[in-house]
Amino acid sequence: MTRLLALFGLILLNSCWVNSIQPFYADAEAESVVLEGLEGLWLGQEREKPDDPGDQVCFEFRRRPDGPGYRMAVFEKDALSLVLVAHVLQVDDRLFLDTFLEDFEDPHPDLELSSLFMPHILPVHLAWSIERSEGGFTLGILASDDARSSIESVSQERIPRAGAADDGQYDPLVLTGPAASGREFLRGYRGETGWLKLRPIAELPDAYKTPGSDG
Repeated sequence: MTRLLALFGLILLNSCWVNSIQPFYADAEAESVVLEGLEGLWLGQEREKPDDPGDQVCFEFRRRPDGPGYRMAVFEKDALSLVLVAHVLQVDDRLFLDTFLEDFEDPHPDLELSSLFMPHILPVHLAWSIERSEGGFTLGILASDDARSSIESVSQERIPRAGAADDGQYDPLVLTGPAASGREFLRGYRGETGWLKLRPIAELPDAYKTPGSDG
């Protein structure tokens, strides 16, 4: 019953993203790769709005001292920061991130939750694309609409999944199978990637520093 309630809540809250009950990897030690140049502080800007400072997000990637993968801190203006566990996965010739919520700040009366907190509010994994680009990287959470069109010809048995609503109000994609099916999903994904352009910065801007944040 608990699993069914969690799945129902996930469908309601995470309708835009590709969510997975299980990780997109079977063995983090063996499958998580080190991406040269990723460690550091980055300013992310939407590719479609390069001149709009309101759509900027800061990320900090650090190698985890107690295991494979990265500690991925997310900072938004006037919002509480959060920390994700991120694993870089290489699938054929492409790179993806698997993220899972590690920590977030205590509520603060003057600050909102990060927009990236909601996709992680339940104990699920999200898939991101990550690619090298001139001067940095491009990054983006995989969207459910793009993902569904990429796998519509694949059987439910090969990539178990849940959703969607018949009334068109929301159209979530929740992967419910083991890591092997999640990896097959990544291999077949052909949707949009990299909607955030990352460029390196020396320090966290004051507007992104919040009480209790690492900045």
